[in-house]
Amino acid sequence: MPRPSFQGVFTVEDAIQVDNNIVFNALVENAKIESACLFRTNTMAENTCFLGPKESHTLINHVSGCYTMDGRYTTIRGGNKYNTFASFDRAISFNRQDDDHELRELNNDLISAQKRFDDFNVLYLNSKKEYDKQNKLLENTKQKLSKLLNLMNKEKLEDKISQLRLNLLEVKGDTAMDTTDWENEVMVIKKDIGEQNEFIEKCDLKRKEVQKVVNNKNIEKQTFSNTAFDLTQKMRNEEDKMNLLIRNQNKFKYKIENNENKVKDDLLKLTTVEQQVEQQLEKVEVTRDKAQKYTLETLGAKADPVTVTNETNNQLEVQIKCFNLQRKDMLKLIKGDEKDIHEASRKVKKEKQIYDEKTVDLRKVEENKCLLLDDFKSRIMKWKRERKSTSNLTSKKFDEVLQFKGQCGRIDFSHRNMELYITVQNDNRDSQSQIENVKLLSGGERSFATLSLLISLGESVECPFRVIDEFDVFMDVVSRKIALTQLIEEGLYQKHRQFIFITPQDLNSITPTHEVKIIKLTNPSKIIPNQGTLLTN
Repeated sequence: MPRPSFQGVFTVEDAIQVDNNIVFNALVENAKIESACLFRTNTMAENTCFLGPKESHTLINHVSGCYTMDGRYTTIRGGNKYNTFASFDRAISFNRQDDDHELRELNNDLISAQKRFDDFNVLYLNSKKEYDKQNKLLENTKQKLSKLLNLMNKEKLEDKISQLRLNLLEVKGDTAMDTTDWENEVMVIKKDIGEQNEFIEKCDLKRKEVQKVVNNKNIEKQTFSNTAFDLTQKMRNEEDKMNLLIRNQNKFKYKIENNENKVKDDLLKLTTVEQQVEQQLEKVEVTRDKAQKYTLETLGAKADPVTVTNETNNQLEVQIKCFNLQRKDMLKLIKGDEKDIHEASRKVKKEKQIYDEKTVDLRKVEENKCLLLDDFKSRIMKWKRERKSTSNLTSKKFDEVLQFKGQCGRIDFSHRNMELYITVQNDNRDSQSQIENVKLLSGGERSFATLSLLISLGESVECPFRVIDEFDVFMDVVSRKIALTQLIEEGLYQKHRQFIFITPQDLNSITPTHEVKIIKLTNPSKIIPNQGTLLTN
C-alpha cells in the first residue's frame, strides 16, 4: 500500500482503525483513505499540499485531496482548485437520558474550553501589545543613544580640546586655558551614556520576559485548540450514535404500529364472530324450547328432556350399525399375531415416537427455512447498497476523468432495466453545453467519453488485467495527449494492476521508465525486394 513520502501530514488512514482487512482494502480502493489528508482550516491545506501558480496548480506526491473541519473537500481539477462542501443532516431529538447527559457534558466541556481559549487569546493579545510597546521604546532609545554617540564621541572631544589648547598656547604663550567646562560637559555626556546603556539592558530583559510569556501563551493556545478539536470529534461521534439509535427506534415504532393495527383488525373480527355465535345460540335456545314444549304435549310429563344434536335417532342407529360392520371387517383383515392389544399398543407408541421425531425435524427445517430467508433478504439489501455505492463511485470517477479536459458528466444506472445513460457537458462552466445523447458528440469527443467510461468502470470491476486497443484513433492531438497522460497516471497509481494499451499513433511524447514500457512491433519483411503486394498461389 503506498504511503506519503513526506512527514507531518495527517490522513484519513491515520485517523481511523480498521481491523477487517477486506474492509480496509475496500476503503483504500474506493475512498483512497491513504491519500486523503485532514486539516483544521482550508488555508493550512493550501499552504501544505498545493503547488504552482493559478490555473497550473498541482498536489504534492501521494495526495488526492484535503478535508477540513468545516466539511470542505479541496482538490485539483484542470489545474484549478475545486471545492465541495459536505451536507450534514444532524436533526436529533434527544429522547434517551443517558446519551443526552453525556452529550450535554461534552457540550459544556467544549463551551468551557472555548471560553478559556478566548480568555487566553485576549491575554495573549495584551501581552503582544505590551511587547510591541516595549520593543518600540527600546528601538527609540537605541536611536537616541546612537545619535549621542555620533555627536559626542569621546575621542573627537579629546582631539578638539587638545587642538584648542595648542591654539591658545600659540596665541597667549605660556598662559594656560581653563578646560573645566569642557571636561564637565564630557563627564555629563558619559554619565548619560551609562544611564542609557542601563536602561537598554533593563528593556532587553523585560522584552525577553514578555517574549517568554507570549511563547507560553502560544503553547496554551495550541493546547486549547487541540482540546476543542477533540471535543468536537467526540460530539460528532455521539451525534452519529444518537442518529443510529433514533433510526432503530423509528423502525421499532413502525413495527409496533403495524402489530397494533393487526391486533385491532383481529379484535374487530373476533367481535363479529362472537356476535354471530351469540345469534346462533339464541336460535338454538328457541328451537330447544319449542322441541321441549312439543315433547311434553305429545309424550307427557314423564318424557326425557330434550338434548341438542345434529342428527336424528334413526341416523345415529344406522351409523352405529355401519361402524360395527366396519369393525368386523377390519378384525378379519388383522393377522392372528397382531390381534394382541399389548403388541398393537407397543407398535402404536413406536410409530407415535417416530411421528414426533419427524415433527421435530420438520419444525427445525421450518426454522432453518425462516433463518435462510432472513439471511437472503439481508444479503439482498447489502448487495443493493453495495451496488448503489459502486454506481456513485463510478459516476464520480467518470466526472473526474472528464475534468482533465475541462468537461464534466455523469453516469445514470437503471438497474431495473439493466441499462446505463451517459451525460456529457463539453464545458464544465456552461450548463447549456450539456449533451445527453452520446451520438451527438464528435468522433474524438465520443472516443474520450468512452475512454473515461472504461477507466471509471475499471475501478469498479477490479480486473487484474486491462487491455485497450486503438482508443485514440479518432481523437485530436489535445484529447490524445490528455488521454495518454490520464491512462499512465491511472496505471502508476494502481501498480497492483497491469495495463496494456495498443495504438498505431506516435508515442515519442512518452518517456519510458522501469514502470512504463513501450514495445514497438517491427515492420513486416517482404520476400522479394520492391514488391508491393503478397504473392498467392
